[in-house]
Amino acid sequence: MFNMKLVGVKISEYRKAKNLTQMELADLLNVSHQAISNWERGETMPDITKLPEIAEIFNTTIDQLLNSEKGAKIISNVVSGKISEKLTIEEFKNISPILKPKQIEDLSDELKVDNFDDIISILPFIGEETADKLVTEALDHLNNVDNIVSILPFVNEETADKLVGKYIEINGKITEVVSILPFVSTETADKIVVNMIENNNEINNIVSFLPFISEETADLLVIKYLNNKGEIENINAMMPFVSTECADQLVLNYIEKGRKVSNQVLPFISSKLADQLVLSIIKNK
Repeated sequence: MFNMKLVGVKISEYRKAKNLTQMELADLLNVSHQAISNWERGETMPDITKLPEIAEIFNTTIDQLLNSEKGAKIISNVVSGKISEKLTIEEFKNISPILKPKQIEDLSDELKVDNFDDIISILPFIGEETADKLVTEALDHLNNVDNIVSILPFVNEETADKLVGKYIEINGKITEVVSILPFVSTETADKIVVNMIENNNEINNIVSFLPFISEETADLLVIKYLNNKGEIENINAMMPFVSTECADQLVLNYIEKGRKVSNQVLPFISSKLADQLVLSIIKNK
């Protein structure tokens, strides 16, 4: 909709036609001369509230300045607070760089969203509340949910749970699990991991799962891994996330494999096993 380079050229031409320096134009608009320089080089666009002032100074119109009748109409509606028609995603993305956050939020209510790719493309411009609203509305009528990892950082936990649930409903299983777990609730994280365990999915690097799941699910995951692999290399990293019973099992397995257990496990195992380990350490000194 807007070509920043072309807009910059027009501002430069209009300024020179008025025989104004960049500094003089900056004073008229109450901006820095660096801002004028950036506009004219096409590196940035004037703030939306400045466009009517610029047009007035140059005795022109906003649509002539922007070379976009549609863009000028949208800007006029935004400035006046009268947004009366739905915007396409491309129109929204084009106008967003010159809008203030509150204006973006207001304008986002008039968006026509056809797919999740549309939502992903505008996430950098909108706030969490608007992102939650758009994603939730899209889940009600869209049957294709892809690339959810790109959406999750921009929505709240409740919306993330809904999004992941819809994805599983459509696709049957979840991929990129480690990338998803930090953004969903413990309950949803548990469901994902339990589903993987029940379907005998291969799970590697289980330590990366543990901070996001419940102790009960952590126990299931660790025991499943232990049964499949026979042993676990780094038990110290797992201790804070599993139950005392599971911690005991890990330590006993470690000892059975002839490995030396460090003192770091003591706060996490049962007092009975801790006493045995301490006695063993003293005996071997």
